[in-house]
Amino acid sequence: MLNYIYLMDKGNIFITLLFSTQLSVINLLLNTAESMNSEIILQVILFFFIAFSNAQNSPKIIGGFNVSSIEGFEYQVSLRDASYESSKFGSGHICGGSLIDYNKVLTASHCVHNGRKFLAAHYFVAVMGNLDLFDRNVNTVVRRIKKIIGHPNYNADTFENDIAVLILNDLIPVNHPTAKPIPLSNFEARAGQNCTTAGWGTIEYDENASAVRWLMAVNLNVNLRAACNKPSSHAGSVQKGMFCAGPFEGGKDTCQGDSGGGFVCKGVLVGVTSHGFECGLPNYPGIYMDVSYYRKWIETEGRSSSNDAGSVWSNVKNYLYSMSVAVTMFIK
Repeated sequence: MLNYIYLMDKGNIFITLLFSTQLSVINLLLNTAESMNSEIILQVILFFFIAFSNAQNSPKIIGGFNVSSIEGFEYQVSLRDASYESSKFGSGHICGGSLIDYNKVLTASHCVHNGRKFLAAHYFVAVMGNLDLFDRNVNTVVRRIKKIIGHPNYNADTFENDIAVLILNDLIPVNHPTAKPIPLSNFEARAGQNCTTAGWGTIEYDENASAVRWLMAVNLNVNLRAACNKPSSHAGSVQKGMFCAGPFEGGKDTCQGDSGGGFVCKGVLVGVTSHGFECGLPNYPGIYMDVSYYRKWIETEGRSSSNDAGSVWSNVKNYLYSMSVAVTMFIK
């Protein structure tokens, strides 16, 4: 899957998309650059990985469809680089996310991590309320990130525990028409279950491809972990807290820029888009974090970071809603 490495130099943020197999090299180069305070070395690092990165792991929408109405997708978040957003609205899109409370977003750890550490919250903004990535209207909600809570056991090489909670700087209005939280699943993803994931990621695996303007979605079936872990597929890399989804014949998948987005089954957040091998390839369905596996951690971390009345009430509503759909989770 893609990792976003931020090279800090004279107040500018350079973003290079780096793959997990390259992290050991980039860490060595970054440590050298920091010790020498060398702008030249930083520029060389940037050039090297843009020019020579080979096709590896990443996530995006392949074989999907344009979302025609925001109804059912009100939880969808675009996580963006704040510095790019200041120059052109929509240009800073990095990852997806899901609004899980009126001041909390669930995303993937790798979206807010540079391969060595979690990044500062002020680098990011969360945008929601629209299907059009570049449109800013009366329904658009923009929030700064107050705090990033990455999973303490996140592994940038294996993508284990690739999950993070973002605390927004202000609450989303409870009665907002196009931005609403989605309840968390109490049950792990079930093989054969048909679900939906969405995002503004690219529609092909290409390092030069751009995010799509309009929100896209794709319907995917959850696969047995044993099938995902066959030597001809992910070869044992789909660990506890993960599942893979999508056809083994390929053609439908998430892709670059879709990381962190929600995997939704019957109105409940079941997974978080994590990583994969390229996009839509045969034998390599995308890999997702299982929300039910991390639910206790998500709720504990979120509760410890904000205890306002709005959040408490929304937690109660989310719990009641989750319980009301529990039975339908097992009905196709």
